[in-house]
Amino acid sequence: MSKSLKDLKNSEAPVRERNEAPSALPKTFMEYMRSLGPGLVLAMTFLGTGDLVSSTVSGANYGYALLWTLVVALAARYFMVSAVAKYKLQNRHGDTSILQGFQRVWSGFPLLLGVAILFLGIVIQMSFLRACAVALYNLFGGFGGETWGVFLFSLVVVGLTFLLLINPNQYKLLEMLARFASVAIIAAFVFALFRIGSFDVIGFFKGLTFDMPPNQGPFNAIFIAVATIGAIGGSAVNLLYPYFMEDKGWDKPKYRKIQQLDLITGMLPLLVINVLFWVVAAEVFYGTGIPVSNENDLALMMELAVGSAGPTMLWVCLFLAAFTSFPAQARGFTLLMLNGFHLS
Repeated sequence: MSKSLKDLKNSEAPVRERNEAPSALPKTFMEYMRSLGPGLVLAMTFLGTGDLVSSTVSGANYGYALLWTLVVALAARYFMVSAVAKYKLQNRHGDTSILQGFQRVWSGFPLLLGVAILFLGIVIQMSFLRACAVALYNLFGGFGGETWGVFLFSLVVVGLTFLLLINPNQYKLLEMLARFASVAIIAAFVFALFRIGSFDVIGFFKGLTFDMPPNQGPFNAIFIAVATIGAIGGSAVNLLYPYFMEDKGWDKPKYRKIQQLDLITGMLPLLVINVLFWVVAAEVFYGTGIPVSNENDLALMMELAVGSAGPTMLWVCLFLAAFTSFPAQARGFTLLMLNGFHLS
């Protein structure tokens, strides 16, 4: 018997293939470790040069005084993403997507979101593509010149992304990339902090006390606080988590506990990376008056912290941060966009 129009409308089958077998719930510690992944993929998808420059600017201009904004931003993001995930797993309508819930509020919303994601995705992806290309351009000694060199490395990034996304195990590759990138970035900045040899522990904990310091440097304190919370706290990327969950086969209420653990453990590396950028910037730049506005200033920061190898470490970290975002967002935004078009 053919499906009714309503069944077709509420089904996501045309958008992507469903998992053939449900994912088994983990029982042992190692099974839990192997099960975790969508939260980390999402967290590294969030991570970009904008977040890292924002954390560095905050640390350079205000030391640890505004560190609490980072915690607030990530906490807000956690609760928003958790709510989206909970709807997928536990809504009473049997919806497989939160877009179906929004469709009940207004039938035109999925189409509007699909169109918005089409344009928003292009804008966001261009920023991540540029970040990847600039990092590779600097890693390869400025090969090709500042204009054509960056363009050529952009083509390389697009080619690598294409190869990754046509692979049948594309999600597993994204998960492996996110794990490697998070460990490598954390290791690089822990090493930088070790080379600096100083860490204001008292200032660090005072920075968590919701204090609003007087304005210092070229950026207003309130502006920095709002920018940090806005850049890190939330975006359309939050809506991609259910699609990563589906890759794990998490589509029923019984997966809610493992999903919550996954999201928490995924957010922790993101918090650690942003804190490390903030701490290194506070220890290297705070009080020096050196302005921070782009990725080249981050390279200078690492050079002052580590020495001649610092810029190379920084460009590797920025490439990993941007490249964990570019393929994952290309895939996730496409699924979200097509889901919106399909429901319309």
